[in-house]
Amino acid sequence: MDWMRLGPVVVLGAMVLVLNGCSDNEALEAPGTILIDPDDDSCVPATDRYSSCAEACEIDSLGCAEDLLVHIQSPGFIARRVLNPSSLDGQAPIVQKPNVQTPMHGLFVPIWNNPQLNASINAAIENPFDPVDMPAWSISAKLNNNPGTANNPDGEPVNWATLMYKIPGYCPERIFPTADAPCVGGEWFWVLYRDGFPAFEYDPEDDASIPAWGKASDFCLDCHAAVADTDWLWLTHDLVRQAQQSERPSSADGQTPGDTGSFLCENPTLSSVRPQDVLRDPATLSPEDAQRMFDCWAWETFVALNWPAELGERGVAAADRPITAAGDRVWETYKQVYETFQPADAGWTLDGKNWNDRQPLPPVCQEALRTAGIPPEDSHTFQVLNETHQAFGNQFNDLVDRNGNITHYEVRLNETEFEFMKANGYAATGAYDWNGPLGTTKGLFQFPDNRDGINGEGATELKAAWKVLCTDADCDPRDDPSRYLSRRGLLYTPATARTVDPFDRSSLPRPTVTTPATCTIAEVGMVGFHIAAKTFWAPQWIWPTFEHIDNVPGNAADGGVNGFSYFAPNCPTPPAEQCVTQRPGVFDESLYCCNNLQIVSNAQPAPANVSDLGPPITPLLVPNQMSRIDPIQEGAQALNAIYRPLLAQAGSALQYYVLVSTQWPGRGRIAPEGEPSEVVTRLCLEGTEQPCFTFLPPDLRLRNTTIESFQASYCLPTDEDIGNDPPNCTPEAVEANPRLASSGGCMNCHFSSGTDSSFIWADAVEEVVPLTD
Repeated sequence: MDWMRLGPVVVLGAMVLVLNGCSDNEALEAPGTILIDPDDDSCVPATDRYSSCAEACEIDSLGCAEDLLVHIQSPGFIARRVLNPSSLDGQAPIVQKPNVQTPMHGLFVPIWNNPQLNASINAAIENPFDPVDMPAWSISAKLNNNPGTANNPDGEPVNWATLMYKIPGYCPERIFPTADAPCVGGEWFWVLYRDGFPAFEYDPEDDASIPAWGKASDFCLDCHAAVADTDWLWLTHDLVRQAQQSERPSSADGQTPGDTGSFLCENPTLSSVRPQDVLRDPATLSPEDAQRMFDCWAWETFVALNWPAELGERGVAAADRPITAAGDRVWETYKQVYETFQPADAGWTLDGKNWNDRQPLPPVCQEALRTAGIPPEDSHTFQVLNETHQAFGNQFNDLVDRNGNITHYEVRLNETEFEFMKANGYAATGAYDWNGPLGTTKGLFQFPDNRDGINGEGATELKAAWKVLCTDADCDPRDDPSRYLSRRGLLYTPATARTVDPFDRSSLPRPTVTTPATCTIAEVGMVGFHIAAKTFWAPQWIWPTFEHIDNVPGNAADGGVNGFSYFAPNCPTPPAEQCVTQRPGVFDESLYCCNNLQIVSNAQPAPANVSDLGPPITPLLVPNQMSRIDPIQEGAQALNAIYRPLLAQAGSALQYYVLVSTQWPGRGRIAPEGEPSEVVTRLCLEGTEQPCFTFLPPDLRLRNTTIESFQASYCLPTDEDIGNDPPNCTPEAVEANPRLASSGGCMNCHFSSGTDSSFIWADAVEEVVPLTD
């Protein structure tokens, strides 16, 4: 037998044996929970206690996980498994897929599939617009490698492994509280092992942890959710989306451009008027002028969104008041996601709910205000910060500042998007999943742009990052609130349910302990701000992002006067060849200063970290060491040098924010003189016929250090188009020259996932804020 193929799976089996404390023979001779057929990977219950394999795995998920791991190390499965397909034209399969976009599992990830799964993947690629539904008994195994271990001949470096097994009827929970709602994660059964221990989050007081097998939502599904339309496989998603891009037609909409908008900021002023669009067709300008036009739009929009809002009017600027006037900013009156979606409420719709309705607070936050003696009429002055997790990784991606506080987030949408959701029923519970509205062709779905939108605004989504301001004498750094857009924030933590002693097999199903939701009040300052807006000249959206100058070095020459919030100068960066070997869960304290890496203790220590199964770590939040990676581009710096002095002259704290850059679509629309315009929906990939559009500026890896903190990879790829595998990102090349690079960028990430580049539905499903007890 080929040791190159056998090695990694033997390691997986060994993990189970370590957990159970038994020998190989003892594990293989155990009666087990399920019996898996060696020829077609189907399963039946091992005893007559269960009526089906699905029931057995729902009740005894740990036993099911153990049996699955024993099965995949069997000679029968090893002989039939094949590597993932790599291209549309039948080229030789790649041995390791570079994970440069979302390096959650490490940089190089070989993926092994059983025959029926690979056949279905190939069929999905050949028919990219058909619904994707993987067959029963599909198995996919992802093994996480260090660079320099081509083909993984040595099993020792593998310390993470992820398995997927599709079991008919396996549905222990549903997305919505209705009997016919889609299953959470489909019918897939998941197993995630890390250093021989399949659990991460642990509460010693309750002796409870979240097991990373079964429906491992916090560890698997919340990340893979964005590709639900391809049945939870990132690999399939990439390949199908590439095929879609080569076949998708452009669409005539008959629109003509508007006559107002941003141009080159030749005579800039601070204005409450939000520009509807850029003024010119970017294809008619030089690359430099086109970029300046979009950067100008970004700054003008940032200023207008941060203008004081009209009292009682959501999304409307108080044009007669100065930018420094007290009160909510315009964007702070946009609808928060939980106001629009309530997936825990089976009867929720937007019928009878209006744009100008006052923002409701979750009951636990109402109680927090009452306890603090704050009257209800003042509740609107508080931001509800209901998220701590960043994209793709959930709790692995908590960002901790130098004072040991987790960074908090909120996501909002404008009136155009809200009314579009309401008119079409897209926010009704049961009408969507993570990936968007059900019953729609997601590849052709389009939000309104500014020519269809309300008040000349196209669909707009905003994400703000906030840090807890530390102003005590012992804070390091000590925050100056006058340097921030500062607010009183309601830090909302959702309720969690954890399995009590998940390894106790004496009582099945194992009991759970529920931790109720909490809400605390804190002074917070904005540290990051994303804008995404759909316009006529940018139907693939405009994507600017802003940061505070005190976040990390490189944002501005005058930043960090009191110290940087997310960078410690006295934290020495280890050699890149050491940092590159780390997966997101960093254990070794000597590597905590590796730039832009997740630290697993920030998601609470797992039992493995406080036992002889793994090195101990301190159960405290560890500050992340963040870095700029890519310098702010000259065009953005030029606009920063114009707007920051204007804001300083006005006395606004916005003077301490900078535009990192703006991404936009090149040739996103064709508007010939006197003819109906066309929205170009094909991304320019190798071999794609015109018309197609590109992500501009070229080679920009747009990353906000507070919002995409961990979207970084030790490889600088030559080509990051969807589905393409950079030929220079080989284990050997990275081992020889590890170079930390930002991943992808806003457009690549959003265009390859979500519906019309929107993650708003994923946010709705993952970040639930119930409005009733």
